[in-house]
Amino acid sequence: MFSIGPEEHALDHMRERTEKLLLRNEIRLMELLEGIQYGVLYLVAGFAAGVALDYSFPPYVEQVRTSTLFVEVALQCLLLIIVTYYLRKIVKIVPFLFVIDFTGKGRSTYKPYEVEEYGGEVMIALVLLGAQFNLIKKLDLLSRRFYAWLYDEEKTIGESMGI
Repeated sequence: MFSIGPEEHALDHMRERTEKLLLRNEIRLMELLEGIQYGVLYLVAGFAAGVALDYSFPPYVEQVRTSTLFVEVALQCLLLIIVTYYLRKIVKIVPFLFVIDFTGKGRSTYKPYEVEEYGGEVMIALVLLGAQFNLIKKLDLLSRRFYAWLYDEEKTIGESMGI
């Protein structure tokens, strides 16, 4: 017979996960502090690198050949890969600055550099790409041209998003 419902120990699972969610201890505080520290570092480094990278390529102009536009976008994206690779390495040079000793023994039991935010993927992607104003406009133009070529009609960003 076919039936749908929660697994046998669903309430125990929910209770255990809720307790972990609301847990307040040294490890949780240190993880949050480490995530904040590296998030801020990625924000500053990513923004500076994004603006510099965007400035180093030709500005957006609509009257450019599609092949030239594609080459510019491809080169900028390839350079983004290299910049991202080195940004992560540069930010990781900075040690964790907020080690707090809760034991009173002169050393913390926390092991730094293990939180997901240490890698910075989300912050780098958001800030580094968000600062690439010309790249975003070029990608839009390139996609509109491709759409027009493929379907023999032009579509704007608002139309493709249902706006």
